[in-house]
Amino acid sequence: MQNKIDRITDILRRDDGISGAMHYTEQISWILFLKFLDDYEEELKIEAMLNDKSYQSILDEKFRWQVWAAPKKDGKLDVKNALSGSDLLDFVNKELFVYLKNFKNNENFKSIEYKIGGIFEFIDNRIANGHTLREVINIIDELSFNKESDVFALGEIYEKLLKDMGSDGGNSGEFYTPRPLIKAMVEVINPKAKERIYDPSCGSCGFLVESFFHILYKDRAKREKANLSVEELEFLKNDALFGKKKTPLSYAMGVMNMILHEISSPNIIKTNTLSKKNHRYKRR
Repeated sequence: MQNKIDRITDILRRDDGISGAMHYTEQISWILFLKFLDDYEEELKIEAMLNDKSYQSILDEKFRWQVWAAPKKDGKLDVKNALSGSDLLDFVNKELFVYLKNFKNNENFKSIEYKIGGIFEFIDNRIANGHTLREVINIIDELSFNKESDVFALGEIYEKLLKDMGSDGGNSGEFYTPRPLIKAMVEVINPKAKERIYDPSCGSCGFLVESFFHILYKDRAKREKANLSVEELEFLKNDALFGKKKTPLSYAMGVMNMILHEISSPNIIKTNTLSKKNHRYKRR
């Protein structure tokens, strides 16, 4: 998986619309996310079928990965019907992103639809060459996120992308705090199941993700999970982690980072934490 991501970064560096690690990380992120979302929906469909229930897809058919990005024929890419060049760019820029940005109008803050809208509200396609975009999509389509080990590997790769972006100079350091520092702080704080964790300036949500894994795993290196009850696990995924971030791109990257780490409902708000007066809160 890492080799494929490295290939993609090399391809994107040649594109006129991409300048530096911040851009290629942003662009790889939204394409990876849509492939991940497609695999996630497939899992939900199978689960619904096993429980003899109907499933309502998150995305309309026209905007599903298997339709616009990677239509298949006999298990292989249907080259005849797969958009490329200017046709692909027109669809992505004028239809797909418009559709995804409108998800922010969903009133349910907890819903995956609202989170999708929050991500794409602040991200646009920067890839200028439609054939380059097709090449990147084809590589990402080879990835699969149907197994827990695949999702785990995806999270590790995404961390590396964020690290590269944070090391790129300028203001991009806001996206990444060194992982040894994060792990040390989380170990000292030692968050536990049914506790709430809040980061008032969460960036790409590294502290929240690390806190999530600190509670979820008894031994993360061995992928040995803690003995959490169903109630504790649901609380951890939906009601334990909170954050705020002012800048649009880091907000989008943070939400995406959490979803790609199996946190399906990130409670992240785009706002300036310092703009709220806290003088009414008294220490007890």
